[in-house]
Amino acid sequence: MYKPDREITSFTTPRGLYCYKVMPFGLKNAGATFQRMVTKMFTPMLGRTMEAYIDDMVVKSREKSQHLADLAEMFAILKHYKLRLNASKCVFGVGTGKFLGFLVTNPGIEADPSQIKAIQELERPNSTRDVQHLAGMATALSRFISRSSDRCRPFCKTLKSKFFWDDECDRALADLKAYLSSAPILVTSQPGEELYLYLAISQHAVSPVLVRAEGIQHLPIFYVSKTLLPAETRYLPLEKLALALMMASRKLAHYFHAHTIVVLTEFPLKVLFEKADFAGRILKWAVELGQYDIKFRPRAAIKAQALADFVAEFAPGMHPVCPIDLVDADLAQPMVLAMKTSVGSQVGKGTSTTELTKSGDDEPNQDKGRDQNEPIKDLELRSSQNPSDCWKLFMGEMWKLFVDGASNRHGAGLGIVLNSPDGLVIEQAITLGFPASNNEAEYEALLAGLRNALRMKASALMVFSDSKLVVNQVSGEYEARDERMAKYQALVCAKIKKFDAIRVEQINREGNNTADELAGLASTQTVFPNPLMIEFLPRLSIEEPEVAEVLCTDLGPSWMDPIIAFLKDRILPEEKKVEAFLYEIHEGICGSHTRGRSLAYRAISQGYWWLCMQADAQKYVRRCEKCQKFAHQIHQPARDLLPLSSPWSFALWGLDIVGPLPATPGNRKFFISATDYFTKWVEAEPLATIKEKDVKKFVWQNVITHFGIPKALIPDNGTQFDGKLFREFCEELKTEFYNLTSAYPQSNGQLF
Repeated sequence: MYKPDREITSFTTPRGLYCYKVMPFGLKNAGATFQRMVTKMFTPMLGRTMEAYIDDMVVKSREKSQHLADLAEMFAILKHYKLRLNASKCVFGVGTGKFLGFLVTNPGIEADPSQIKAIQELERPNSTRDVQHLAGMATALSRFISRSSDRCRPFCKTLKSKFFWDDECDRALADLKAYLSSAPILVTSQPGEELYLYLAISQHAVSPVLVRAEGIQHLPIFYVSKTLLPAETRYLPLEKLALALMMASRKLAHYFHAHTIVVLTEFPLKVLFEKADFAGRILKWAVELGQYDIKFRPRAAIKAQALADFVAEFAPGMHPVCPIDLVDADLAQPMVLAMKTSVGSQVGKGTSTTELTKSGDDEPNQDKGRDQNEPIKDLELRSSQNPSDCWKLFMGEMWKLFVDGASNRHGAGLGIVLNSPDGLVIEQAITLGFPASNNEAEYEALLAGLRNALRMKASALMVFSDSKLVVNQVSGEYEARDERMAKYQALVCAKIKKFDAIRVEQINREGNNTADELAGLASTQTVFPNPLMIEFLPRLSIEEPEVAEVLCTDLGPSWMDPIIAFLKDRILPEEKKVEAFLYEIHEGICGSHTRGRSLAYRAISQGYWWLCMQADAQKYVRRCEKCQKFAHQIHQPARDLLPLSSPWSFALWGLDIVGPLPATPGNRKFFISATDYFTKWVEAEPLATIKEKDVKKFVWQNVITHFGIPKALIPDNGTQFDGKLFREFCEELKTEFYNLTSAYPQSNGQLF
């Protein structure tokens, strides 16, 4: 130990006064102090060629030829700081070493074989304690287990009720043993490289894995898994993906801070976090994830065996399966498939159906010459469509858009409801800033809905509207004779061509209630009970924005130039002018060396003003030499004076007993504490009973043995302190005994 610090650890015994020459790890904060010392000593090597955790130190080298140089550097630091090692506990030149419970090898980090062997040799559990033992061993290896929450869920369910063990638990245990027989090797990351994150969602758990790329392979760095709470199981699938990313950022924060994280997903997570009209937990997660450098990219083929569990982002059964048998279908050619609308009875007599596809520059009415015996084309797949993605154009990836427009004497409004395949509902109400007819409002609602769908990157869309005119004009069955309607029709057709597949249907007003209510709300601008923000559309979509003519003139210098320069480029005025002006009114011919606040007011009275003038005046006064020399001396203390109730350290102690508290191991329900009035040092010990002999034993072991015989003890009126045994004990030690009220120690802030 450092020599001046040895006196601080001194303690009194019947044989004399002693102190520690080396650091005793039994003292409080000794471990943390030693860790800070080690970190400060080996800062140049930590993370590069050395790792250290308290007294466990490892020197690592990638090449044998470099290992001796790394050891020499480490021994030079030890010699400089005079730190000695125990030679019997040191091992040199090993290719594999055990560090912090893991096996560190040249390829990477492996699980401890003894821990795997303990699970492999585990027999069928016969009690709840055996299952707890199994769960604890699995948790210790969870870093190496892919989707550990899903693998361990069958036998972990037995811990929540009366013990049982069935065939499902046997299969889960056998699967875990088979997986650990070839446990993956975890690799380490390199500074500054991009790391990749895969997400996997099941009905009851979320499981991310962090990987790094080596060539064309992705090698795992860390497996993470979390069992969903009952409330989290009711999240939408897209929200579960966001929850998995959020959980990974919290558990692997050191990786997220030091690297760029690339999330590989086929779902629009980036759009979900960037959408401005989301609130609640999504908004909170987006703000928290904003501190990291996170990118989103589509998935590629997974070739690593260690990532086989992450091939599919969602477990089977969590999404609707395509009802069409695609096994024998020729997906290389365009297909014609009939599909019923999910609206049900809303499409009935008098409804019209329109199919529109993105097929070059063809007009919407291209099917006039179609054979009457040809089946209705609800959806068409282009020949360039990827066959593996064809199911996305069916029910699994179909977006639904409900639109409606309303126009009355109060104004015009639009209502849009967009439903994602994951069940996410986006509602929007828009007030029009111009007079519009019902048909124009319907067209504006359709255009606004299509713009929203494009922003959400929807590729397959079903559009529902209760306007027969709009649906038939868009399909080409009705001719748009009005010039304004023709412009709207052309604009809608241009938007439609941006989708892979789209279908427009007319439905009854009863099936479009939500969009109709939103449109009525936006047109009348009444108070709506839900937290919905009404947007404003200032002009027609078919009108081109007006370009205002700006007359540019060449002006000379102006008093507005400094203000414009500050607002535009954050350029402050020249400080020399400010300094010269402050010098003149503070210590010039008419200066009176006023203080900062008065100096700023005097500048205002002279007709001057600038930003931060109060702060500039204060800074100038502080730099004035004469003001510092002739200023009034401050005799007030820097902080409130506190009375010292103890003349020196460890001379006056306050005692108190707290309890009963919830029972701990050993049936300890109470604890006794002693606080030194001078240093505020606290000694505490849990007790099962609070008798006089327990108090006497505590004072002897925790106070007298460590800090010497005190001058006085101040307990409350408890019978444990005021008894005959304890008073005789104080008289033998010549220690004064002040018996005060129980409220006195707390009032001085000494005890609990």
